[in-house]
Amino acid sequence: MEKQTVDTYEFTRAGLQLQGRAKLAQFTRFAAGLPPQDAEAQWELAGSCDTVGQQFLDLQVMAVPLVQCQRCMATMPYPLQLRSRLLVVQTEAELDVEDDPDASPDEWIEPVLASKHLDVLALVEDELILGLPYVPMHQQCAVQAPSHEDDKAVEPSPFAVLRQLKKD
Repeated sequence: MEKQTVDTYEFTRAGLQLQGRAKLAQFTRFAAGLPPQDAEAQWELAGSCDTVGQQFLDLQVMAVPLVQCQRCMATMPYPLQLRSRLLVVQTEAELDVEDDPDASPDEWIEPVLASKHLDVLALVEDELILGLPYVPMHQQCAVQAPSHEDDKAVEPSPFAVLRQLKKD
């Protein structure tokens, strides 16, 4: 995978934007365990600073990877439209700062360590991995899972076998 890097300080300070496309198959960590991928991911990265000097990276990723439905085991497209805001921090100690316990999960901004050579495609791949559900399923599958009533029709009840022994 060809690396595309940015200097987070310059990128955020100047409010730069970068966009691109990449084949999903080139994201080896993301594609591991998935059906073969022919689609592309489209991404956009924008840098910004707020009035108190905090630096942010805003990442948008759109892709339609193929996944395997865990209910019927058929391959299905799974559209992803992901947005995340990352807070650029200067030290590793800032990565471990405790969150505000009163803040809602929607207010939490993930920190990322400042770098002169931040790998943008690695950031895109991380976002794809986090956006994929652990157990993907169709809303409604064509194949229905067997019900317990079907099991009863096929297998006799163990109590019925005991009843038969008692009669003999």
